[in-house]
Amino acid sequence: YRQALLLEPGRAQIHLNLADAHRARGESAAALRHYRRALKAEPNRVETHLKLGNALLGQNAVAEAIEHYRQALRLAPDLALAHSNLGAALAIQRQDAEAIDHYRRALQLKPDFAEAHNNLGRLLALRGQFAEAIDHYRRALQIKPNYRQARTNLAEALQAVGADPRSKP
Repeated sequence: YRQALLLEPGRAQIHLNLADAHRARGESAAALRHYRRALKAEPNRVETHLKLGNALLGQNAVAEAIEHYRQALRLAPDLALAHSNLGAALAIQRQDAEAIDHYRRALQLKPDFAEAHNNLGRLLALRGQFAEAIDHYRRALQIKPNYRQARTNLAEALQAVGADPRSKP
C-alpha cells in the first residue's frame, strides 16, 4: 500500500486499506491518521465514517465517534450497521432512550442482526424490561446459536425474573 500511496497520495481507498492494516496491528494513531486522510479525500464515503467511528470508539473518543456515525446515517439513512454502531456509542454515553431507538431501527432494516438484538436486550434489561430483553436474546441465539454474550445475557435476564437459566433458550 505504501508504494501505491507514493503513486496516488490522495486516493481514499489506499488510505482506507492502510488504516485497516494499522488497526489490525493495534497501531491506533496511524490507523486514525489514515482514516482521516481517506475521509479528506472522499468526505461522503459511508464506509470511512463507520470505520473512523469504530476506531475512535476504540480510543474512547465517544463523542467524535458519534459524529461520524451520524454522518454515515445522513449519507445512508437505511444502513442497519450505522444505526447499531450509533446505538452502541450512545449507550456508552448513557443516552439509552436514543440508543434503543437506533437499535430498533437497525432491526427494522435487518431483522437477523444478532448483535443488535443482543445489545438492545442489554439496554432493555438495564431498564428492567426483562420480558422484551429475553425475547431479543433468544432471537440473537436463533440467528447465532454460539453467541456466548447473548447466552450469558439471557441466563442473567432469566435469573432476574426468577426463571431457570438452564431452561432451553
